[in-house]
Amino acid sequence: PPRPIDKIRHLLRPRSAAVVGVSASGPNMGRIILGNIRAAGFEPDRLWVVRPECDAIDGVPCVPSIAELPEKVDLLVVAVGAPQVPAVIDELLDHDRANAVILIPGGLGEKEGSEELAARLEQRIADAHRTDGGGPVFVGGNSLGVISHPGRYDTMFIPETKLAKSRDAHRRSTAFVSQSGAFIIAKLSRLPWFDPAYALSIGNQIDLTAADLLAHLQDDDDIDVVAVYMEGFRPGDGLAMVRAIR
Repeated sequence: PPRPIDKIRHLLRPRSAAVVGVSASGPNMGRIILGNIRAAGFEPDRLWVVRPECDAIDGVPCVPSIAELPEKVDLLVVAVGAPQVPAVIDELLDHDRANAVILIPGGLGEKEGSEELAARLEQRIADAHRTDGGGPVFVGGNSLGVISHPGRYDTMFIPETKLAKSRDAHRRSTAFVSQSGAFIIAKLSRLPWFDPAYALSIGNQIDLTAADLLAHLQDDDDIDVVAVYMEGFRPGDGLAMVRAIR
């Protein structure tokens, strides 16, 4: 079924967000992501952590479950282990609580034995796209995260002590779409002058593809150049990318 790529606007410029997988006891992937989102200047009153039996983490209020989010968020960041992802996605889709999702976990189709898990998620997402609302769009799995300066958030789980982040408010006219998370952070680290408005690690493209993102970015008047690093296309996506580029 067609992906509702108009919802990419919620991914790139979210007005509300929530994070699943934040530890209350110490640093973990989810808590690093939460800290990076706050440091990027996201509106704190529109940010939540999904974690039961906890009132707040690092000043961000907690809710016990996705179903109990106070509103349908524009962006949900999933930073749990791969085996936990199906239950998270089931709850999300059953209660329609997000417009866009970033799937951080690896092991969703690229590791031996995970094919069945990935196939189940793809089917669940496809079924949601067949509904009247079209369901949310998904980036990942195995996404290192997304940096959006216009959206004032950063979900890359690399601490700022290891990857210096640009926080200045100035015009940025480039976007960087990369299937490899290692490649994207290596370039951001080695080329500090390359300061894209959007840096998107798309992982194994379980839903949104590089062509989908290009089709959206081509209408963004602030973006003059898009850098793309690909390792493989989904069926038909090479042709879709050529059309978006043209």
